[in-house]
Amino acid sequence: MAKDKKDLNLKEVTLTLSGGGIRTAASLGVIKYLEENNYEVKMISGTSGGAIIALLYGHGFSIKEIEEFFFTINKWDLFNFKFRFNSILSLNKIERKLRAFIKNKEQKIPIQICVTNIETGKAEYHIKGDLIKSTIASCSLLPYFSSIEINKKFFVDGGYSDNLPNKKLYKLNYPNISVNVNNLPKNFSHKKDSLHRRSLFILTQSAMKRAKKRADFFINIDSISEIKLFDFKSFDFVLEQGYIKAKEILTKI
Repeated sequence: MAKDKKDLNLKEVTLTLSGGGIRTAASLGVIKYLEENNYEVKMISGTSGGAIIALLYGHGFSIKEIEEFFFTINKWDLFNFKFRFNSILSLNKIERKLRAFIKNKEQKIPIQICVTNIETGKAEYHIKGDLIKSTIASCSLLPYFSSIEINKKFFVDGGYSDNLPNKKLYKLNYPNISVNVNNLPKNFSHKKDSLHRRSLFILTQSAMKRAKKRADFFINIDSISEIKLFDFKSFDFVLEQGYIKAKEILTKI
């Protein structure tokens, strides 16, 4: 833990959630442990799937409600074929579901959504404006999904530039808990899609080393590395693994 934070209330924390498809359900397991042990999340950040959880939890939804939202998503929402200039897929249905789910619910916790500016190639961290649109941008994994335009700029998946966005949070006067659900699978094939996914994993692993050093408490959930990105049947197992790992790491405090 950073020396300048050693005298702070360890039950007041910031929380950073990595991307990783359905594996981000493990972050809900971490949140479940935090709630059961009276931690207070002062700010939450996320990338891609982690951005969805950050958005919903930051708006005051319970773990059960967030879980219910994920189970409203089906493969036809994710793979909604819509030919566009840079993609054949669309996240429009997911965006509509998010807007309907949140409606006019007030934000309870400061939220930070990581996106990648496709022109500059740099990470940007959105804390205001249309955070639902920013969240969709953070999930827009090229070439599968189209880039998202926000204020005349185009953004794609935050994982390309910062898959564990704790860069801003670790500077705050609260210990930072960073949750990583993206670990390199041991098994893979030489098929094109498999190699592409593996290349993305390798890319995020390199940047993860810096994020790990910034975190006061790094919760790395490596037991779910073989779970596929959209394997919704593994949701409960993944959530449980997040809870177990959080308990293992945080009971050492």
